[in-house]
Parts: sequence; structure tokens; C-alpha cells
Amino acid sequence: MKKFYRKIETLNSSFALLIIILVWVISVSAKYLFNGMVYEFDYGIFQPDGVYYTLRTYMFMGVDINDAATNIAKFYSENSTKKIIFDPTTILPENNNTWGLVYPRILYPLLSVPFVYLLGIKGMLVIPALSLFFLMYFSYRIVSSFSNRFVAIFVPVLISSSPTIMRWMFSNCTDSLFTALFAYGAFLIMQTDRSNHQLKLCLVVAATNLTRIAFPIWGAISLVMFIKNRRRLAGIIFLINLVTSVPTFLLRPSNAVLPRETDLHGIDKFLALPLSFLRVTFYEFAELFVLDRLLACLIIVSILVSLYSVKNEESLYLLGVTLAVFLLGAINGSIGVNFRYQLPVIPFAILSILAFFKRSRK
Repeated sequence: MKKFYRKIETLNSSFALLIIILVWVISVSAKYLFNGMVYEFDYGIFQPDGVYYTLRTYMFMGVDINDAATNIAKFYSENSTKKIIFDPTTILPENNNTWGLVYPRILYPLLSVPFVYLLGIKGMLVIPALSLFFLMYFSYRIVSSFSNRFVAIFVPVLISSSPTIMRWMFSNCTDSLFTALFAYGAFLIMQTDRSNHQLKLCLVVAATNLTRIAFPIWGAISLVMFIKNRRRLAGIIFLINLVTSVPTFLLRPSNAVLPRETDLHGIDKFLALPLSFLRVTFYEFAELFVLDRLLACLIIVSILVSLYSVKNEESLYLLGVTLAVFLLGAINGSIGVNFRYQLPVIPFAILSILAFFKRSRK
């Protein structure tokens, strides 16, 4: 009888994986074939920020930097949504202080090297495509740990139906890899009683900080662990978080905080952060209600549920991560970027809602 149940379980698992792969293939293919401007927003797969990560990939490949910059400029003039035209010299490190942020973000361009070697600049889309798959897969794993697989299998479909998620999860920027790593991190946090999962979680901490700025997010997560008496793991995660964030702290450009507020300097910028936090939060949710109501409802419900059950560990993770991602948005100060900097909150929102309903049934 046990062998029979194991066979059924394996069959269900294989069927679920097949469905996830099918949804992923359809989603990636549709986005690749049909992308562009939507309501004057750029939903293209080659974003302006992607020029730096593409050039960084070529630098890892040993290609002459001037030739690489010229090649990228030509490619963008022909393939970007807005047919962007720029002087190749403007994206070189010596001419652009954005590289203070780009230099520490080595993971995405490093992983893209073999794909760019084989496919050219379009190879920069392979890691984002795989990241979308892993977001779907680990979101499914989180849900299936609280419910049955037939319910969980709808999660990848819901993810693929979100225009916000699809906008950023399949474009040549770091957002997709960053979000996928946090989806894996949220899955591991559920099971940190296993020593090998603790090791994997530590590797994820390092990987996220080598993808983009993750220090506030892991700071919030380690604080929750400390509060919930998981102090040894909290200390290890915070230490790894601090060490792997050092390159970002050292290389950040002088205008890393509120770069668009050119009339503010020094301490005045930090004093302006609370107002920036409120402004960014308002505009992000307002934009979601116009463009992606399903995602807006998921985030708002998860916050309300977490506030109601604030003693739950999963609720504290959601609230901590939410504050951290909106802090990152406030530091950048960009208004209405369609939840781009807040995407890592999605797996924690799913986790907090499911944990609440599981406890409510007891």
C-alpha cells in the first residue's frame, strides 16, 4: 500500500512539474513575441538598464570594451522598444557613475556569459527566463506545502497572468534573478530546521547581494529570526549579509540616495527619505490598482492578514520584507516603476497568507 501511495505521489509531482514547464514556455514565448509599449509604459524585453549588465557580460568574456559598447548601442537602436539611440562612450565605466552600482552586481552578467557567447546579446534573456521558471516552481512548492498539489498548480498560472510580474521577470535586468533567489529563500526559510537548508539559505544571501542591493531585506529577515529565538541562524545570516554587501557600500556612487533630488545634499537627502517612502508607497499601490489589481489585492491582503496575526513568524517576515523593499524604493526615489523594486515580497506574501489560513483551521 505504501508503494502505491509513493507512486501516486511521484505521478502527481511529475504532472505538476509538467504543467509548470508548459505554463512557463507559453508565458516566455508570448512575452518574447508580443512585447512593447502598453499605456505608454515600456514592457519591452530589452530595458535601458540592461545595457550596463550586457556590457559587464562582455567585459567578463574579455571582449574589447569599446567594441562591445558599439555593438550594444547598435543592437538597442534596432531591438529596444523605443529604438533607443545613444553614444556608446556614454555607457563606459569612466564616463558613467552608474557603474558604482553595477560593478558589485556580478552574478547576472557572470551567469549570462555562456548564453551571450552562443546567442549574442539575446542570450541576456536566458537567465531572466530561467528565473521566471524558478519563481513559478518555488511559489508552487510553498503553496503545496500548505495545500494539495492540484490547488498549488494554479499558482504558476496566476503568476503568468500578472502583467507586472511578466514585465520585470522577462527582461534583461537583475530584477528577475533577484526575485527568483528570494522565492527560493522564502522556501528554505520554511525548512531551516534542516542543516543543509541553512547552508543553502546562507548561499542565497550571498547570491542576492551579488545580484543587487539586498542588505535591508536580509536585515529584516535576520531580525525576525532573532525575535523568534533563532538567534544563531539570525547572526550567521546577518554576518554574511554584511560581508557580501561591503562591495556595494564601498563602490556606490555619490548620488545613490535619491539620485533625482539634485538640489539636496548630504544629511538633507536622508531627512527626505521618510517623505520619499510615503510617496513611493502611494504611487506604487496606485499604479498597481490601475495596471494589476490581482497583484495589488495579494499584497494588501497579505499585509492585513499579517497585521492581524502579527505573532506568526511568517507574518513578521512579510511585514519586515515589505518595509525593506519599500525602503529600497524610497532610496532610489523613482516614482511609478510598477512594483519593480518590490517584487521580492511576492513569495513572502503567499507564505504569510497560507500560514494564516492553516493556523485558522486548527
